[in-house]
Amino acid sequence: MRSALPLRGLASALAPLALAALAAGCGSSSNGTTTPTGKSACISGIVRLNSVPVRGALVASATGALATTDTTGYYMLTVAANATIALGVSYTTGGVNYVGAAVVNSGAASTSCLNQDFALTPSTGGGGGGGGSTRYTINAYLFRSGSTDSGTAVVTIHDDSLNAAVTAALVTLTPAGGQAVTLQYSYGTYTATGYHGLPFPYLPMTYGTTYTLRADINADGQRIATAVQKLPGLITITAPAANATVGTSFDVTWSIQPATDSTAYFAVLAPSAPNPLQGFVNSGTTAHFTGVSTGACIATLNAWRGPWWGGPAPGVNVQPNISGGGATGYFWAYNMSDPVAFNVASAAPSRWARR
Repeated sequence: MRSALPLRGLASALAPLALAALAAGCGSSSNGTTTPTGKSACISGIVRLNSVPVRGALVASATGALATTDTTGYYMLTVAANATIALGVSYTTGGVNYVGAAVVNSGAASTSCLNQDFALTPSTGGGGGGGGSTRYTINAYLFRSGSTDSGTAVVTIHDDSLNAAVTAALVTLTPAGGQAVTLQYSYGTYTATGYHGLPFPYLPMTYGTTYTLRADINADGQRIATAVQKLPGLITITAPAANATVGTSFDVTWSIQPATDSTAYFAVLAPSAPNPLQGFVNSGTTAHFTGVSTGACIATLNAWRGPWWGGPAPGVNVQPNISGGGATGYFWAYNMSDPVAFNVASAAPSRWARR
């Protein structure tokens, strides 16, 4: 295992990305001990394409973080300890999107990282497009968390011909009816934040609002890539209720305001235990779970809008939506609800009995 190092970019420490269509059971782990909360572990490794380490691959966990590989192909994610973590990787070069995926148990909190390497394969769900006619790959996302006045916008630009990050682009995001905000480059990403007081440009993150991305790749007005995306509405979990007790099979339900369309929803249960359960919903407001481990549980709900850059997902578009300036890529947006804590018991109280 490789020693834990400081995260190489702000994107690695941002709020969770619902990358995989997975949610794990709550309560006890496979060895019968209670899964600890508030503890951190890390996962690291090398991402390779045709046995060669690649720089600029995006690595994400369903319940934790987003990182970009360095020149040696190395990444590191900080995740919850003793948790089942779904991981995904995306890398585009020569107009082809390559992906990787794994589900691992993070192990105990430690100063060393669990090793998880990836050997990338072509995505069967659609690639970067252009058949090699594009030179730059752009990945961009918007995120906002629950009822807090917080959020983040992150953009990465990769020069596929040089296998290097583009560090001097002029990148702006403009909310509908608002002013353009220029993102700040730092450690591999262009960033703006909905948090006041941070040393990054402030971007209002408003639910249901459309944002226009403009990337002037050489900052000279010659290579302009653009895309438009809408931040989904505010998600509120309506069941289970806070502090309720449910059986090992139950529904997570939610509402969303404003009721803007979303590509998909992901219900995530934590702490995690082995044997992940499906929590992916294309539409509607219900995700059903069965065979969930007993114990304390916290549910969060993520709403996703835009292309699914991590590879095929049921009923979800995987085609890139960024174009122009010799670039292709993906611009998506997602929200995370406020968490709801409840308990899972082997038998729910009679008032929860299903008809």
